[in-house]
Amino acid sequence: MNRLRTFISQHTAIVLSGLVTLCVAILYLSIAQTRLSNANFGGDGGDFLAAVLTRGIPHPTGYPTYTLLGILFQMIPLSTPVFRGALESVIPVAIATGLLTGWVLYVTGSKSGSYLVAATVAGSAWGVAPLLVSQAVIVEVHGLQSLITVMVLWWITLNLHVEPGQNKKYIYILSFLVGLGIGNHATIALISPAALITLIYSARHSGSWKFILTELILALAGMLVYIYLPLSARSFPPINWGNPQTLAGFIWEVTGNPYRGLLFSTNTTALWERLRSISSLLLDQYGALGLIAGALGAILFSFQTKWLRWVLLWIFFAYTAFAIGYQTKDSVGYMLPAILVYAIWIGLAVPSIWNLNWKRAPIGYIMIGVLLLSIYVRVPGTRERVDTRAQDQLAQYAEQFLQDAPINAIVNTTTDQDSFPLWYYHFGLQMRPDLRIVVLPLTQFVWYQETLVHIYPDLNLPTVYSQDQPNADWGQQIQSLNPGRPVCNTKVTSKAETGVEYRCSNP
Repeated sequence: MNRLRTFISQHTAIVLSGLVTLCVAILYLSIAQTRLSNANFGGDGGDFLAAVLTRGIPHPTGYPTYTLLGILFQMIPLSTPVFRGALESVIPVAIATGLLTGWVLYVTGSKSGSYLVAATVAGSAWGVAPLLVSQAVIVEVHGLQSLITVMVLWWITLNLHVEPGQNKKYIYILSFLVGLGIGNHATIALISPAALITLIYSARHSGSWKFILTELILALAGMLVYIYLPLSARSFPPINWGNPQTLAGFIWEVTGNPYRGLLFSTNTTALWERLRSISSLLLDQYGALGLIAGALGAILFSFQTKWLRWVLLWIFFAYTAFAIGYQTKDSVGYMLPAILVYAIWIGLAVPSIWNLNWKRAPIGYIMIGVLLLSIYVRVPGTRERVDTRAQDQLAQYAEQFLQDAPINAIVNTTTDQDSFPLWYYHFGLQMRPDLRIVVLPLTQFVWYQETLVHIYPDLNLPTVYSQDQPNADWGQQIQSLNPGRPVCNTKVTSKAETGVEYRCSNP
């Protein structure tokens, strides 16, 4: 027992961070996705899983870090491929909450009671925030992105605190991991202005530009993960967005070419509506008490290094602006770094109110207790709200369709919702290999035409275009060129129980 007490006293940050990680991991595992679902904006799960299982390339920006890590997670002998894909969110998010807890202890520079509670409040508040929980339990990139965001925050912080002659091995490791992180989601680049200022400050403070150059080289080394895209494309996997074995295809893929028009294309009316939604989102994450505490922490707490205040403000407003300006239904996911920052501010309010007394009554302790209670009392409701296990309509649709579809049918799909689930079962699980799935909107792209030529050599296909031709009828010609095959057409509809209808006809 004495040894345990000694270990805890000497490794307070590790123990506290580990406890937070363990608690949120138990929460996430209890509701982690086991079947395909579009719950929590998880409709891209079929695309990601199909790409992972076929060593292919998911939709732009390619997500090579996520894909390669997903391949490793699929080697875990547990449950279903969907659950193993969800673990790629569960584990990184749980680790991220622990790292955030340790970060608060590090930047406050104290292990006194108020700062231990502050760290616990920050890590717990973020770990049980409904938006984070919703992304921690599904097959999506935002869970891993949350871990990368915390690592970037650690990297910035260690650079701001570096001293001449100090051992920099942790900074070097984080530099490489930050580079890998860019291979998960390109939005991590939104932190680059803060990172650039940090590097300049660090170089001047440490007196070593060689140190900074080493960091940049290691970050670039991490970014070499993008080599996976052209290497994978060379084998023409069935999921081969952009066919990035060519330079043009690589640029198309990694720059998110199809989605550029969605950025800051929101009209004025919709913009104001999104602003109101963001305000409601923050209230939904932390409640009224959390909002008040976060505002107090942001205003009252003074960091030992003043730049950290501005780094947090930049992250909060940069990601908030991006989420508002990106015109998709699931853009709320890009608010996670901002939600993280607000959790930090909530935690940092604790030292400011810790010693408040009124007529010898420990008002500060009472306020902190009420704050903690307001965070934890919301957990059951959050768990029920984001539970994906009862929302498996996409799996039901795909399984029923594969059971009903006639042999050797050509299947024409039109959207992500009716295409990605079939990709997962057909390509990922190799079910119904006799079917030929054609996503009609993608047939305007040369890369997709070339992919179909390679994966379905038995189909009679039109001549591949020399360049992309929007609104062309390349896909519609396939049916007439293969008159002996049945044809199935799927249609997304809110009236159907599964959200997708389909109709098949024999030749």
